[in-house]
Amino acid sequence: MPTMVRTNLFNRRNSLTQVKLSGFGGVDGSIVIDMGNFNQLTMDLKDYTATVGGGCLLGDLAQFLFNHGRAMPHGTWPGVGLGGHVTTGGMGPASRMWGLALDHVIGAEVVLADASIVKASETENPDLFFAIKGAAASFGIVTHFRLRTQPAPGECVEFQYTMGSPDTALRIEWFKTWQRFVSDLSLSRKLSVGLEIFPHKMVISGNYFRPKADFDTLNITEFLPPSGTYIETVHPTWIDIVNSWAEGIRVNYGGGASRSFYAKSLNFKRFQLVPEDVAERIFQNLAIAYASGAMMVISFHPAGGRVNDVDPDATAYPHRDTLFWMQFAAVRPGGLDVSTRDLVHGIDRILLKGMPQARFGAYLGHVDPDLANPSEAYWGINLPQLKRLKAKFDFQDIFHHPQSVSIGEKAPESVDNQQLKRSMPRRVDVHHHFLPPDVCFGE
Repeated sequence: MPTMVRTNLFNRRNSLTQVKLSGFGGVDGSIVIDMGNFNQLTMDLKDYTATVGGGCLLGDLAQFLFNHGRAMPHGTWPGVGLGGHVTTGGMGPASRMWGLALDHVIGAEVVLADASIVKASETENPDLFFAIKGAAASFGIVTHFRLRTQPAPGECVEFQYTMGSPDTALRIEWFKTWQRFVSDLSLSRKLSVGLEIFPHKMVISGNYFRPKADFDTLNITEFLPPSGTYIETVHPTWIDIVNSWAEGIRVNYGGGASRSFYAKSLNFKRFQLVPEDVAERIFQNLAIAYASGAMMVISFHPAGGRVNDVDPDATAYPHRDTLFWMQFAAVRPGGLDVSTRDLVHGIDRILLKGMPQARFGAYLGHVDPDLANPSEAYWGINLPQLKRLKAKFDFQDIFHHPQSVSIGEKAPESVDNQQLKRSMPRRVDVHHHFLPPDVCFGE
């Protein structure tokens, strides 16, 4: 398969090539490389290291790992492709306990701009390894990953606490209660609690990756706001709770259904939470939008825990002080109009104006084509290093997309580089993993 990639990419003169990333396209006239056939999965039974193709889907990966008694952190929708997920971060319900999906990458096979196929790990091409763990689409095509895995938990507990009232004051109180709860330093890393806001309901949902007997000692219901309906499910195995996440996406978001949406993401930190007055303005704005029939969804994805243990410059992904992510999206069938996008921009303006001292980042896995400074938002303090590495591994910007890492210091004009310029395509718009054509809200 790597030979096919080399032929398709580098024997096309003056062409643009694009490998699809998270549904975010490049430029007209590009070639799209479907990574779907890179879906091999193997397990080393000595150390339970998995080797997985870059086009593998999360659902297939989860089942394969579980068949060997193993697991790893990842998002909730099974149709998301591993390649983009694991190279942009890879948030999921188990991230507080185990870290991000990209934290479990211990090696990779990468096709570079000069058509070479190289290995990357902490001991082999470590600078490239740093880059692909957060910015791979700017550097090459990852055909295979080597993944560290975890023993799969046994019995797990999932709960949902739902409130169906449109009352703005009650919704504000729900948000404030949730934010206080997840910002508690004593919160167990085995517990992940998120919040979702829909036009017709709010849902506090949680996962506890230990048996029910342990969960009961947490007394979760004592910390929940009033006026909700509590449902608790005990899952006998890890794969049961993983499958339940997919069902939740299908029910709440219509997972697998084709529609258009526009979203933004912002990260919040323990010292940078949403102030009460800002929260009030957000919910007042939402009430007006919902009254007009708008479909806007706000999701708060928990981070913290093990994610925060990693230094921000250890991988290209820099957001290691994030406590939770906020994604707000306007959704509608067919195309998006200006008014739909304005709903999202309105929430964004409330937060930016209400928190002028905050330094927000953006999650690359939630692509935002309207970001004013996408490189700074996605890669933060690691951007200068990534620009230098871009010059080293792709000095012609062959692997390019509208928000890719730009080139820093130029590579020297050696004879080999001059030959490459004559023989290689002028640009390759790379978007790094295969996704099904439907839009989904997998993390």
